[in-house]
Amino acid sequence: MNLFKPMEGVGSKMMHAAIGMAGESAELRTAVGRENVIEELGDFEFYMEAGWLQLPSNVKDHYAGMMLQESHLQFGAMVDAVHEFSGNLLDYAKKVWVYGGTKGDRDDHIGAELHKLRSVMNSIYSMIGTTIEEVRYANQMKLLGTPEQKGRYASGKYSDEQALARADKAATHERKFFGQKPAQ
Repeated sequence: MNLFKPMEGVGSKMMHAAIGMAGESAELRTAVGRENVIEELGDFEFYMEAGWLQLPSNVKDHYAGMMLQESHLQFGAMVDAVHEFSGNLLDYAKKVWVYGGTKGDRDDHIGAELHKLRSVMNSIYSMIGTTIEEVRYANQMKLLGTPEQKGRYASGKYSDEQALARADKAATHERKFFGQKPAQ
């Protein structure tokens, strides 16, 4: 959680996690090569864990005891399922964020989508010959760094400056954001 942007309120944190998963699922759809797939899966795991941490313990406990179903889909269909379930999660998170709090059964819906995502992710790991531990470790090294390569959050804590600088990415082009004037 030191690397997840500090925000006020469960709704904001869940929305951040859901937007992150939706974005990473789109990046997973266009990933090329095993290394890039593992990188995107690691980013997705980061946001998925943040999403689980926003749920009350009774919801987390309910899904922790449920069996995970193994998917028998082709890789592309599994990636499509990740995209679909993360989109569903984004819609539920939006309702928490926009309408405030966790009214009704939104927590259960969010937990169900996260559970479906975990099942599909585990099947993807099995298919490509890796584990959740390996994926999370690779993501941690990307974010914190190694002796050979600087990490995005080398300080061990989130900051907007480090997030925007993206020290873990090679500077191939200048990043531009909405509202910035083009260089003359």
